[in-house]
Amino acid sequence: TAVLTAVLTAVLTAVLTAVLTAALTAVLTAVLTAALNAVLTAVLTAVLTAALTAVLTAVLTAVPTAVLTAVLTAVPTAVLTAVRTAVLAAVLTAALTAVLTAVLTAVLTAILTAVLTA
Repeated sequence: TAVLTAVLTAVLTAVLTAVLTAALTAVLTAVLTAALNAVLTAVLTAVLTAALTAVLTAVLTAVPTAVLTAVLTAVPTAVLTAVRTAVLAAVLTAALTAVLTAVLTAVLTAILTAVLTA
């Protein structure tokens, strides 16, 4: 009886310890992770919002309307046209390259597949 009691007590203790440790670890991990995420999100949101507001306010306040007007008046139409032309050329080149690459890849793949499977 004493030996059986000791064995059963040891087995039951080991099993209960393992089960309760696993359950407690899972619950605590989930709760602490959720709490930490909520706190970090709130803190980061508050800090980043405050910093961004301060920076934007300082920048927008520091640039007076007179400076903006002078800069925009000083930029001639020729410069704007040149910039617009360069941007359009770059965008169109990139778009055409992407489209041509896709089309040629598809056509070549189809041709090679047809030739190799024939």
